[in-house]
Amino acid sequence: MRTCLILTAVGVMSGLILQLPAGTQARAAKPVRELLDSQGTADRPVSVSGKALAVSKALSDLGAADVRLSAVQHLADRRMTLFVHQQPRWQVLDWVAQAWTTRRYPARWRRVSPMELELWQDPRAEVEWQQMIEADRVDLLGSLRRLAAALDRGVPLAAARVDRESARNLLRPTNDVGQPQLRVFGGLPEAAQAAVVRGQGAVFPFTALPPETQDSLLRSSFNGQGGGGALPPADQHRVLIGSEVTLRLELDPRESTWVLFLHRMHDPKRGRTGVGVPLGELGLSEAEAPAGAREVPSKLRSSWWARLETSARTWKEFADFQEFLARETGHPVVSDYYHDKPPPTLSRLAGAATLRDLLDQAGSEPVSYRWRVDRKGLLFFNRRRLLDQLGEVPAAFQERVVLRHRERGFLDLTTVAVVAHLNGQQLLRLERDIPGIRGVTGVATVLRWYAALPPIQQRTARIPPGLPLHLSGSAQHLLRESVASRYVQRGGPPDPNDISVSVHQEVEGSQVVLRTRLYRSNRPVIDSEFRQPITGAPQKLE
Repeated sequence: MRTCLILTAVGVMSGLILQLPAGTQARAAKPVRELLDSQGTADRPVSVSGKALAVSKALSDLGAADVRLSAVQHLADRRMTLFVHQQPRWQVLDWVAQAWTTRRYPARWRRVSPMELELWQDPRAEVEWQQMIEADRVDLLGSLRRLAAALDRGVPLAAARVDRESARNLLRPTNDVGQPQLRVFGGLPEAAQAAVVRGQGAVFPFTALPPETQDSLLRSSFNGQGGGGALPPADQHRVLIGSEVTLRLELDPRESTWVLFLHRMHDPKRGRTGVGVPLGELGLSEAEAPAGAREVPSKLRSSWWARLETSARTWKEFADFQEFLARETGHPVVSDYYHDKPPPTLSRLAGAATLRDLLDQAGSEPVSYRWRVDRKGLLFFNRRRLLDQLGEVPAAFQERVVLRHRERGFLDLTTVAVVAHLNGQQLLRLERDIPGIRGVTGVATVLRWYAALPPIQQRTARIPPGLPLHLSGSAQHLLRESVASRYVQRGGPPDPNDISVSVHQEVEGSQVVLRTRLYRSNRPVIDSEFRQPITGAPQKLE
Protein backbone atom coordinates (compact mmCIF):
# COMPACT_ATOMS: atom_id res chain seq x y z
CA MET A 1 0.00 0.00 0.00
CA ARG A 2 2.79 2.42 0.88
CA THR A 3 4.50 1.90 -2.47
CA CYS A 4 1.30 2.72 -4.33
CA LEU A 5 0.84 5.93 -2.37
CA ILE A 6 4.40 7.02 -2.93
CA LEU A 7 4.29 6.36 -6.65
CA THR A 8 1.08 8.36 -6.93
CA ALA A 9 2.72 11.26 -5.16
CA VAL A 10 5.75 11.11 -7.44
CA GLY A 11 3.50 11.47 -10.46
CA VAL A 12 1.78 14.49 -8.94
CA MET A 13 4.97 16.21 -7.89
CA SER A 14 7.07 15.69 -10.98
CA GLY A 15 4.53 17.11 -13.40
CA LEU A 16 4.23 13.93 -15.45
CA ILE A 17 2.10 14.33 -18.55
CA LEU A 18 -0.77 11.89 -18.29
CA GLN A 19 -2.24 10.58 -21.51
CA LEU A 20 -5.65 8.98 -21.83
CA PRO A 21 -5.69 5.64 -23.66
CA ALA A 22 -6.90 5.86 -27.23
CA GLY A 23 -10.66 6.03 -27.39
CA THR A 24 -11.08 6.89 -23.69
CA GLN A 25 -13.70 9.56 -23.21
CA ALA A 26 -15.82 10.81 -20.36
CA ARG A 27 -19.11 8.99 -20.20
CA ALA A 28 -22.16 11.09 -20.91
CA ALA A 29 -22.66 13.12 -17.74
CA LYS A 30 -26.04 13.25 -16.07
CA PRO A 31 -27.04 16.21 -13.89
CA VAL A 32 -26.12 15.50 -10.29
CA ARG A 33 -29.74 16.00 -9.25
CA GLU A 34 -30.82 13.15 -11.53
CA LEU A 35 -28.06 10.92 -10.12
CA LEU A 36 -29.19 11.58 -6.55
CA ASP A 37 -32.90 11.38 -7.34
CA SER A 38 -32.52 7.68 -8.02
CA GLN A 39 -31.82 7.31 -4.28
CA GLY A 40 -34.25 9.96 -3.12
CA THR A 41 -31.48 12.06 -1.51
CA ALA A 42 -31.20 14.99 -3.95
CA ASP A 43 -33.10 17.50 -1.81
CA ARG A 44 -31.78 16.39 1.56
CA PRO A 45 -30.36 19.53 3.30
CA VAL A 46 -26.65 19.55 4.10
CA SER A 47 -24.35 21.96 5.92
CA VAL A 48 -20.58 22.35 5.84
CA SER A 49 -18.37 25.23 7.00
CA GLY A 50 -14.62 25.65 6.73
CA LYS A 51 -11.71 27.11 4.80
CA ALA A 52 -8.70 25.31 3.31
CA LEU A 53 -10.71 22.07 3.33
CA ALA A 54 -9.26 19.30 1.20
CA VAL A 55 -11.82 18.50 -1.50
CA SER A 56 -11.72 14.89 -0.31
CA LYS A 57 -12.59 16.04 3.24
CA ALA A 58 -15.38 18.36 2.04
CA LEU A 59 -16.94 15.54 0.01
CA SER A 60 -16.72 13.21 2.99
CA ASP A 61 -18.67 15.78 5.03
CA LEU A 62 -21.29 16.13 2.28
CA GLY A 63 -21.75 12.38 1.86
CA ALA A 64 -23.72 10.07 4.10
CA ALA A 65 -24.52 6.40 4.67
CA ASP A 66 -26.71 6.39 1.57
CA VAL A 67 -24.09 7.81 -0.82
CA ARG A 68 -20.30 8.03 -0.80
CA LEU A 69 -18.70 11.00 -2.57
CA SER A 70 -15.18 10.97 -4.03
CA ALA A 71 -13.10 12.83 -6.63
CA VAL A 72 -10.38 12.02 -9.13
CA GLN A 73 -6.94 12.41 -7.58
CA HIS A 74 -6.01 15.84 -8.90
CA LEU A 75 -9.30 17.31 -7.63
CA ALA A 76 -9.15 15.43 -4.31
CA ASP A 77 -5.79 17.15 -3.70
CA ARG A 78 -7.26 20.65 -4.07
CA ARG A 79 -8.62 22.82 -1.26
CA MET A 80 -11.91 24.67 -0.94
CA THR A 81 -13.73 27.24 1.15
CA LEU A 82 -17.33 26.27 1.93
CA PHE A 83 -19.83 28.14 4.10
CA VAL A 84 -23.14 26.43 3.37
CA HIS A 85 -26.07 25.95 5.75
CA GLN A 86 -29.07 23.71 5.13
CA GLN A 87 -28.93 23.71 1.34
CA PRO A 88 -30.16 20.88 -0.95
CA ARG A 89 -27.41 18.32 -1.42
CA TRP A 90 -27.68 18.32 -5.23
CA GLN A 91 -27.25 22.09 -5.29
CA VAL A 92 -24.12 22.06 -3.14
CA LEU A 93 -22.55 19.28 -5.21
CA ASP A 94 -23.30 21.23 -8.37
CA TRP A 95 -21.56 24.29 -6.90
CA VAL A 96 -18.53 22.18 -5.98
CA ALA A 97 -18.27 20.94 -9.57
CA GLN A 98 -18.57 24.49 -10.91
CA ALA A 99 -15.68 25.61 -8.68
CA TRP A 100 -13.25 23.40 -10.63
CA THR A 101 -14.72 23.75 -14.12
CA THR A 102 -12.62 25.45 -16.78
CA ARG A 103 -13.73 26.41 -20.26
CA ARG A 104 -12.07 23.40 -21.85
CA TYR A 105 -12.40 20.84 -19.08
CA PRO A 106 -15.64 20.78 -17.07
CA ALA A 107 -15.84 18.95 -13.75
CA ARG A 108 -18.83 16.59 -13.69
CA TRP A 109 -20.40 14.05 -11.37
CA ARG A 110 -20.70 10.43 -12.47
CA ARG A 111 -21.80 7.21 -10.80
CA VAL A 112 -18.99 4.69 -10.27
CA SER A 113 -20.97 2.22 -8.12
CA PRO A 114 -24.52 1.93 -6.76
CA MET A 115 -23.42 3.74 -3.59
CA GLU A 116 -20.74 6.13 -4.89
CA LEU A 117 -20.60 9.29 -6.99
CA GLU A 118 -17.27 10.61 -8.28
CA LEU A 119 -16.35 14.16 -9.27
CA TRP A 120 -14.57 13.58 -12.59
CA GLN A 121 -12.49 15.83 -14.82
CA ASP A 122 -10.25 15.17 -17.80
CA PRO A 123 -6.67 14.61 -16.49
CA ARG A 124 -5.39 17.10 -19.06
CA ALA A 125 -6.86 19.87 -16.93
CA GLU A 126 -4.29 18.98 -14.26
CA VAL A 127 -1.21 19.01 -16.50
CA GLU A 128 -2.06 21.88 -18.84
CA TRP A 129 -0.50 24.49 -16.59
CA GLN A 130 2.74 22.49 -16.45
CA GLN A 131 2.89 22.42 -20.25
CA MET A 132 2.40 26.19 -20.38
CA ILE A 133 5.14 26.78 -17.82
CA GLU A 134 7.56 24.47 -19.63
CA ALA A 135 6.89 26.34 -22.88
CA ASP A 136 7.69 29.57 -21.04
CA ARG A 137 10.95 28.09 -19.76
CA VAL A 138 12.06 27.19 -23.31
CA ASP A 139 11.45 30.78 -24.43
CA LEU A 140 13.28 32.20 -21.44
CA LEU A 141 16.28 29.89 -21.89
CA GLY A 142 16.94 31.29 -25.37
CA SER A 143 16.35 34.85 -24.20
CA LEU A 144 18.65 34.53 -21.19
CA ARG A 145 21.41 33.10 -23.36
CA ARG A 146 21.18 36.05 -25.75
CA LEU A 147 21.12 38.55 -22.87
CA ALA A 148 24.17 36.91 -21.27
CA ALA A 149 26.02 36.97 -24.59
CA ALA A 150 25.15 40.64 -25.08
CA LEU A 151 26.41 41.46 -21.58
CA ASP A 152 29.65 39.59 -22.27
CA ARG A 153 30.22 41.50 -25.54
CA GLY A 154 29.35 44.84 -24.00
CA VAL A 155 26.32 45.24 -26.29
CA PRO A 156 23.56 47.44 -24.80
CA LEU A 157 21.07 45.07 -23.24
CA ALA A 158 18.14 47.03 -24.61
CA ALA A 159 19.33 46.09 -28.10
CA ALA A 160 19.63 42.36 -27.41
CA ARG A 161 17.17 40.21 -29.38
CA VAL A 162 14.87 38.17 -27.16
CA ASP A 163 11.80 36.00 -27.77
CA ARG A 164 9.59 37.80 -25.29
CA GLU A 165 9.13 41.34 -24.13
CA SER A 166 9.03 40.08 -20.55
CA ALA A 167 12.50 38.55 -20.90
CA ARG A 168 13.87 41.92 -21.97
CA ASN A 169 12.71 43.30 -18.63
CA LEU A 170 15.12 40.98 -16.83
CA LEU A 171 17.83 43.59 -17.21
CA ARG A 172 17.29 47.20 -18.15
CA PRO A 173 20.31 49.34 -19.10
CA THR A 174 19.86 51.33 -15.87
CA ASN A 175 19.45 48.26 -13.64
CA ASP A 176 22.62 46.51 -12.45
CA VAL A 177 20.85 44.30 -9.90
CA GLY A 178 20.68 41.20 -12.09
CA GLN A 179 24.05 41.44 -13.81
CA PRO A 180 25.94 39.16 -11.35
CA GLN A 181 23.39 36.39 -11.84
CA LEU A 182 23.36 36.83 -15.60
CA ARG A 183 27.17 36.78 -15.83
CA VAL A 184 27.28 33.54 -13.84
CA PHE A 185 24.55 32.09 -16.06
CA GLY A 186 26.45 33.01 -19.21
CA GLY A 187 29.58 31.20 -17.98
CA LEU A 188 27.81 27.85 -17.53
CA PRO A 189 27.81 25.07 -20.15
CA GLU A 190 24.54 24.67 -22.07
CA ALA A 191 23.45 21.59 -20.08
CA ALA A 192 23.87 23.47 -16.80
CA GLN A 193 22.01 26.50 -18.21
CA ALA A 194 19.11 24.21 -19.09
CA ALA A 195 19.15 22.84 -15.51
CA VAL A 196 18.99 26.40 -14.15
CA VAL A 197 15.96 27.26 -16.25
CA ARG A 198 14.16 24.01 -15.40
CA GLY A 199 14.49 24.94 -11.74
CA GLN A 200 16.98 22.20 -10.85
CA GLY A 201 19.77 24.72 -10.46
CA ALA A 202 23.51 24.69 -11.04
CA VAL A 203 25.80 24.27 -8.02
CA PHE A 204 29.44 25.40 -7.75
CA PRO A 205 31.93 26.64 -5.13
CA PHE A 206 31.62 30.21 -3.85
CA THR A 207 35.25 30.78 -4.83
CA ALA A 208 34.41 30.05 -8.49
CA LEU A 209 32.30 33.21 -8.70
CA PRO A 210 33.77 36.39 -10.23
CA PRO A 211 35.03 38.85 -7.56
CA GLU A 212 32.18 41.34 -8.13
CA THR A 213 29.60 38.56 -7.78
CA GLN A 214 31.26 37.36 -4.56
CA ASP A 215 30.94 40.89 -3.20
CA SER A 216 27.23 41.00 -4.13
CA LEU A 217 26.55 37.70 -2.40
CA LEU A 218 28.51 38.77 0.66
CA ARG A 219 26.38 41.89 1.01
CA SER A 220 23.12 39.94 0.75
CA SER A 221 24.42 37.32 3.21
CA PHE A 222 25.46 39.58 6.05
CA ASN A 223 23.78 42.98 5.74
CA GLY A 224 21.01 43.17 8.28
CA GLN A 225 21.25 39.47 9.15
CA GLY A 226 21.01 39.36 12.93
CA GLY A 227 24.36 40.95 13.72
CA GLY A 228 26.28 39.22 10.94
CA GLY A 229 27.01 42.62 9.44
CA ALA A 230 29.24 43.33 12.44
CA LEU A 231 31.81 40.85 11.14
CA PRO A 232 34.82 42.40 9.42
CA PRO A 233 34.75 41.89 5.62
CA ALA A 234 37.69 39.45 5.78
CA ASP A 235 35.84 37.28 8.31
CA GLN A 236 32.66 37.41 6.23
CA HIS A 237 34.60 36.17 3.23
CA ARG A 238 36.11 33.31 5.27
CA VAL A 239 32.61 32.19 6.30
CA LEU A 240 31.65 31.70 2.65
CA ILE A 241 34.99 30.40 1.35
CA GLY A 242 34.10 26.76 1.89
CA SER A 243 30.43 27.02 0.90
CA GLU A 244 28.62 26.24 -2.31
CA VAL A 245 26.15 28.46 -4.14
CA THR A 246 23.32 27.62 -6.50
CA LEU A 247 21.80 29.47 -9.43
CA ARG A 248 18.15 28.68 -10.19
CA LEU A 249 15.28 30.16 -12.18
CA GLU A 250 12.19 30.05 -9.97
CA LEU A 251 8.57 30.90 -10.58
CA ASP A 252 7.21 33.05 -7.77
CA PRO A 253 3.39 32.89 -7.95
CA ARG A 254 3.00 35.56 -5.28
CA GLU A 255 4.81 38.13 -7.41
CA SER A 256 3.86 36.73 -10.86
CA THR A 257 7.50 36.74 -11.90
CA TRP A 258 10.28 34.47 -13.02
CA VAL A 259 13.23 35.10 -10.68
CA LEU A 260 16.86 34.25 -11.41
CA PHE A 261 18.18 33.56 -7.90
CA LEU A 262 21.74 33.13 -6.73
CA HIS A 263 22.01 31.96 -3.14
CA ARG A 264 24.03 29.92 -0.68
CA MET A 265 23.37 26.20 -0.56
CA HIS A 266 21.51 24.92 2.53
CA ASP A 267 20.59 28.47 3.56
CA PRO A 268 18.24 29.95 0.95
CA LYS A 269 16.91 32.65 3.32
CA ARG A 270 20.35 34.23 3.62
CA GLY A 271 22.61 35.21 0.77
CA ARG A 272 19.75 35.35 -1.72
CA THR A 273 19.91 37.82 -4.56
CA GLY A 274 17.60 37.83 -7.52
CA VAL A 275 15.83 39.81 -10.19
CA GLY A 276 12.33 39.15 -11.51
CA VAL A 277 10.89 38.67 -14.98
CA PRO A 278 7.18 39.57 -15.37
CA LEU A 279 4.99 36.66 -16.37
CA GLY A 280 2.41 38.65 -18.28
CA GLU A 281 -0.80 36.72 -18.92
CA LEU A 282 0.52 33.21 -18.27
CA GLY A 283 -2.29 30.89 -17.25
CA LEU A 284 -5.05 33.44 -16.68
CA SER A 285 -7.42 32.68 -19.53
CA GLU A 286 -7.85 28.96 -18.82
CA ALA A 287 -8.45 29.57 -15.12
CA GLU A 288 -11.30 32.02 -15.67
CA ALA A 289 -14.76 30.75 -14.84
CA PRO A 290 -17.58 30.75 -17.42
CA ALA A 291 -19.60 33.93 -17.54
CA GLY A 292 -22.77 33.94 -15.45
CA ALA A 293 -25.36 36.09 -13.72
CA ARG A 294 -23.70 38.73 -11.55
CA GLU A 295 -26.60 40.81 -10.31
CA VAL A 296 -26.74 41.21 -6.54
CA PRO A 297 -28.97 44.28 -6.12
CA SER A 298 -29.01 44.55 -2.32
CA LYS A 299 -27.89 47.92 -0.93
CA LEU A 300 -25.41 48.18 1.91
CA ARG A 301 -26.91 49.64 5.05
CA SER A 302 -24.88 51.71 7.52
CA SER A 303 -25.38 49.06 10.25
CA TRP A 304 -24.00 46.42 7.88
CA TRP A 305 -20.96 48.61 7.22
CA ALA A 306 -20.36 49.00 10.93
CA ARG A 307 -20.22 45.22 11.37
CA LEU A 308 -17.92 44.92 8.35
CA GLU A 309 -15.49 47.47 9.81
CA THR A 310 -15.43 45.59 13.12
CA SER A 311 -14.97 42.19 11.50
CA ALA A 312 -12.28 43.39 9.08
CA ARG A 313 -9.86 43.96 11.97
CA THR A 314 -9.65 40.20 12.47
CA TRP A 315 -9.33 39.12 8.82
CA LYS A 316 -6.07 37.37 8.00
CA GLU A 317 -6.92 36.03 4.52
CA PHE A 318 -9.53 36.30 1.79
CA ALA A 319 -11.41 33.27 3.15
CA ASP A 320 -12.16 35.27 6.33
CA PHE A 321 -13.91 37.89 4.20
CA GLN A 322 -15.87 35.11 2.48
CA GLU A 323 -16.99 33.74 5.86
CA PHE A 324 -18.22 37.23 6.81
CA LEU A 325 -20.23 37.42 3.57
CA ALA A 326 -21.93 34.09 4.22
CA ARG A 327 -22.83 35.06 7.78
CA GLU A 328 -24.07 38.59 7.04
CA THR A 329 -25.84 38.11 3.69
CA GLY A 330 -27.21 34.60 4.06
CA HIS A 331 -25.71 33.66 0.68
CA PRO A 332 -23.97 30.26 0.65
CA VAL A 333 -20.30 30.71 -0.31
CA VAL A 334 -18.37 28.16 -2.39
CA SER A 335 -14.82 28.91 -3.52
CA ASP A 336 -11.51 27.34 -4.46
CA TYR A 337 -8.89 28.03 -1.78
CA TYR A 338 -5.25 29.09 -2.01
CA HIS A 339 -2.87 30.36 0.63
CA ASP A 340 -1.45 33.88 0.54
CA LYS A 341 -4.70 35.44 -0.68
CA PRO A 342 -4.89 38.66 1.38
CA PRO A 343 -8.20 40.02 2.66
CA PRO A 344 -9.57 43.17 1.04
CA THR A 345 -8.73 46.41 2.82
CA LEU A 346 -11.41 48.80 4.07
CA SER A 347 -10.01 51.55 1.85
CA ARG A 348 -10.57 49.31 -1.19
CA LEU A 349 -14.15 48.54 -0.16
CA ALA A 350 -15.09 52.07 0.92
CA GLY A 351 -16.61 53.16 -2.41
CA ALA A 352 -19.03 50.19 -2.70
CA ALA A 353 -22.73 51.17 -2.71
CA THR A 354 -24.10 47.66 -3.39
CA LEU A 355 -23.03 44.14 -2.64
CA ARG A 356 -22.09 43.75 -6.30
CA ASP A 357 -19.71 46.72 -6.05
CA LEU A 358 -18.27 45.26 -2.86
CA LEU A 359 -17.52 41.91 -4.50
CA ASP A 360 -15.99 43.55 -7.55
CA GLN A 361 -13.65 45.60 -5.37
CA ALA A 362 -12.79 42.73 -3.04
CA GLY A 363 -11.82 40.40 -5.90
CA SER A 364 -9.59 42.84 -7.78
CA GLU A 365 -5.79 42.67 -7.72
CA PRO A 366 -3.82 41.46 -5.87
CA VAL A 367 -6.49 38.94 -4.79
CA SER A 368 -7.55 38.27 -8.40
CA TYR A 369 -10.88 36.51 -7.76
CA ARG A 370 -13.91 36.48 -10.04
CA TRP A 371 -17.37 35.82 -8.67
CA ARG A 372 -20.87 35.05 -9.83
CA VAL A 373 -24.24 34.10 -8.43
CA ASP A 374 -25.93 30.76 -9.01
CA ARG A 375 -29.31 30.17 -7.31
CA LYS A 376 -28.39 32.55 -4.48
CA GLY A 377 -25.02 30.89 -3.98
CA LEU A 378 -21.93 33.13 -4.20
CA LEU A 379 -19.29 31.29 -6.23
CA PHE A 380 -15.68 32.54 -6.29
CA PHE A 381 -13.01 31.58 -8.84
CA ASN A 382 -9.31 32.37 -8.53
CA ARG A 383 -8.19 33.91 -11.82
CA ARG A 384 -4.57 32.95 -11.10
CA ARG A 385 -5.34 29.34 -10.25
CA LEU A 386 -2.67 27.93 -12.55
CA LEU A 387 0.03 30.04 -10.90
CA ASP A 388 -1.09 29.88 -7.27
CA GLN A 389 -1.35 26.10 -7.47
CA LEU A 390 2.46 25.95 -7.78
CA GLY A 391 2.79 26.91 -4.12
CA GLU A 392 0.21 24.50 -2.75
CA VAL A 393 1.05 21.08 -1.32
CA PRO A 394 -1.48 18.52 -2.61
CA ALA A 395 -3.87 18.09 0.31
CA ALA A 396 -4.11 14.28 0.41
CA PHE A 397 -0.35 13.96 -0.11
CA GLN A 398 0.33 16.36 2.78
CA GLU A 399 -1.96 14.38 5.10
CA ARG A 400 -0.09 11.16 4.28
CA VAL A 401 3.34 12.71 4.85
CA VAL A 402 2.35 14.37 8.13
CA LEU A 403 0.78 11.13 9.38
CA ARG A 404 3.91 9.16 8.47
CA HIS A 405 6.09 11.67 10.31
CA ARG A 406 3.84 11.46 13.36
CA GLU A 407 3.91 7.65 13.37
CA ARG A 408 7.69 7.24 12.94
CA GLY A 409 9.04 10.37 14.61
CA PHE A 410 10.90 11.28 11.39
CA LEU A 411 10.57 10.86 7.62
CA ASP A 412 12.08 7.69 6.20
CA LEU A 413 14.27 7.77 3.10
CA THR A 414 11.50 6.71 0.69
CA THR A 415 9.16 9.47 1.90
CA VAL A 416 11.89 12.14 1.92
CA ALA A 417 12.72 11.22 -1.68
CA VAL A 418 9.12 12.01 -2.66
CA VAL A 419 9.04 15.22 -0.59
CA ALA A 420 12.17 16.33 -2.50
CA HIS A 421 9.96 16.88 -5.56
CA LEU A 422 8.24 19.80 -3.80
CA ASN A 423 9.31 23.34 -4.62
CA GLY A 424 10.53 25.89 -2.09
CA GLN A 425 7.13 27.45 -1.47
CA GLN A 426 5.54 24.03 -0.92
CA LEU A 427 8.29 23.05 1.51
CA LEU A 428 7.69 26.29 3.40
CA ARG A 429 4.04 25.32 3.84
CA LEU A 430 4.91 21.76 4.86
CA GLU A 431 7.36 23.10 7.44
CA ARG A 432 4.40 24.35 9.48
CA ASP A 433 3.67 20.67 10.19
CA ILE A 434 7.19 19.20 9.95
CA PRO A 435 9.89 21.57 11.34
CA GLY A 436 13.10 21.81 9.35
CA ILE A 437 11.74 20.15 6.21
CA ARG A 438 13.09 22.92 3.97
CA GLY A 439 16.57 21.57 4.64
CA VAL A 440 15.82 18.80 2.14
CA THR A 441 16.56 21.24 -0.72
CA GLY A 442 20.29 20.63 -0.24
CA VAL A 443 19.91 16.96 -1.26
CA ALA A 444 16.81 17.26 -3.45
CA THR A 445 18.50 16.67 -6.83
CA VAL A 446 20.08 13.38 -5.74
CA LEU A 447 16.86 12.26 -4.04
CA ARG A 448 14.81 12.86 -7.21
CA TRP A 449 17.29 10.62 -9.01
CA TYR A 450 17.01 8.03 -6.23
CA ALA A 451 13.19 8.06 -6.30
CA ALA A 452 13.21 7.27 -10.04
CA LEU A 453 15.34 4.11 -9.57
CA PRO A 454 13.82 0.61 -9.38
CA PRO A 455 13.98 -1.01 -5.89
CA ILE A 456 17.02 -3.20 -6.71
CA GLN A 457 19.08 -0.16 -7.77
CA GLN A 458 17.86 1.82 -4.75
CA ARG A 459 19.32 -0.89 -2.51
CA THR A 460 22.62 -0.66 -4.38
CA ALA A 461 22.65 3.12 -3.99
CA ARG A 462 22.32 2.77 -0.21
CA ILE A 463 25.62 0.84 0.04
CA PRO A 464 28.88 2.87 -0.49
CA PRO A 465 30.26 3.62 -3.02
CA GLY A 466 26.72 3.57 -4.33
CA LEU A 467 25.35 3.07 -7.81
CA PRO A 468 27.42 4.00 -10.89
CA LEU A 469 25.72 6.92 -12.60
CA HIS A 470 25.86 5.38 -16.06
CA LEU A 471 23.96 2.28 -14.80
CA SER A 472 20.97 4.25 -13.53
CA GLY A 473 19.18 4.01 -16.85
CA SER A 474 16.54 6.60 -17.67
CA ALA A 475 16.97 8.20 -14.23
CA GLN A 476 20.53 9.39 -14.91
CA HIS A 477 19.38 12.52 -16.75
CA LEU A 478 17.98 13.78 -13.41
CA LEU A 479 21.49 13.87 -11.98
CA ARG A 480 23.89 14.11 -14.93
CA GLU A 481 23.50 17.87 -15.46
CA SER A 482 23.76 18.60 -11.74
CA VAL A 483 26.99 16.60 -11.55
CA ALA A 484 28.36 18.41 -14.59
CA SER A 485 27.54 21.84 -13.15
CA ARG A 486 29.25 21.02 -9.83
CA TYR A 487 32.46 20.24 -11.68
CA VAL A 488 32.27 23.13 -14.13
CA GLN A 489 34.93 25.07 -12.19
CA ARG A 490 36.88 21.97 -11.19
CA GLY A 491 38.61 21.05 -14.40
CA GLY A 492 35.53 20.32 -16.47
CA PRO A 493 32.75 17.75 -16.16
CA PRO A 494 33.83 14.21 -15.30
CA ASP A 495 33.19 11.03 -17.26
CA PRO A 496 29.79 9.64 -16.09
CA ASN A 497 31.37 6.17 -16.15
CA ASP A 498 33.71 7.37 -13.39
CA ILE A 499 30.96 8.69 -11.08
CA SER A 500 28.87 6.79 -8.53
CA VAL A 501 26.29 8.09 -6.08
CA SER A 502 25.22 6.82 -2.65
CA VAL A 503 22.24 7.74 -0.46
CA HIS A 504 22.30 6.73 3.20
CA GLN A 505 20.18 7.49 6.31
CA GLU A 506 21.35 6.89 9.89
CA VAL A 507 20.65 7.95 13.47
CA GLU A 508 23.06 10.35 15.18
CA GLY A 509 22.01 11.13 18.75
CA SER A 510 18.63 12.88 18.65
CA GLN A 511 18.70 13.33 14.86
CA VAL A 512 18.26 11.27 11.72
CA VAL A 513 20.84 12.25 9.10
CA LEU A 514 20.36 11.61 5.39
CA ARG A 515 23.62 11.86 3.47
CA THR A 516 24.16 11.90 -0.26
CA ARG A 517 27.69 11.39 -1.57
CA LEU A 518 29.23 11.58 -5.03
CA TYR A 519 32.25 9.35 -5.67
CA ARG A 520 34.85 9.78 -8.38
CA SER A 521 37.02 6.71 -8.95
CA ASN A 522 35.51 5.31 -5.70
CA ARG A 523 36.75 8.32 -3.72
CA PRO A 524 34.18 10.62 -2.07
CA VAL A 525 34.35 14.10 -3.58
CA ILE A 526 31.03 15.86 -2.81
CA ASP A 527 28.91 15.42 0.34
CA SER A 528 25.50 16.86 1.21
CA GLU A 529 23.22 16.08 4.14
CA PHE A 530 19.73 16.64 5.53
CA ARG A 531 19.16 16.44 9.30
CA GLN A 532 15.83 15.79 11.01
CA PRO A 533 15.13 15.98 14.76
CA ILE A 534 13.55 12.79 16.10
CA THR A 535 10.21 13.50 17.76
CA GLY A 536 9.79 10.01 19.24
CA ALA A 537 11.48 6.63 19.49
CA PRO A 538 12.84 6.07 15.95
CA GLN A 539 11.77 2.97 14.10
CA LYS A 540 14.00 0.84 11.90
CA LEU A 541 15.69 2.72 9.07
CA GLU A 542 15.70 1.51 5.45
